[in-house]
Amino acid sequence: MKDLSILQIETLMAHFFEGRTSTEEEKALYSFFTQQKLPPELEAYKPLFAGFDRLAVLDSNKAKQKEIKRFRRLVFRPFIRSLTAAVLVLGLSITALHIFSTPKEFDPYEGSYIIRNGVKITDPKQVHSLLESTIQQYLAFEQEQIDKYSKSR
Repeated sequence: MKDLSILQIETLMAHFFEGRTSTEEEKALYSFFTQQKLPPELEAYKPLFAGFDRLAVLDSNKAKQKEIKRFRRLVFRPFIRSLTAAVLVLGLSITALHIFSTPKEFDPYEGSYIIRNGVKITDPKQVHSLLESTIQQYLAFEQEQIDKYSKSR
């Protein structure tokens, strides 16, 4: 279909405008109108068929793009599903650990220490008992001072 006569081209054009051409015949028309030298009576149709040729290229590109998207979906779908499942399992595991773990009791003396007679004491229970005894001694001393002041008046 490469070397078509003007009569054959006009016949193909008539069939084209009636919608009775095959894809191969349309491609032959498109390639014919891409030539630099056209007969003067067909020169007016050159922009029209150039536009149809571009549309055909766009349609084939769209079909290729759809095929690429379909391929990507088929390839990546199992990966995405696996990733989703992994994230879901991880989230549920973290939630379960948070819900079912026993909370550590708050100890205000944790990390505290006392230095007594040059010895550093870091055991929270000992620190607590030493602080309590120091507070009791202070309260007793304060009460003595209040009593002395009250008697002197």
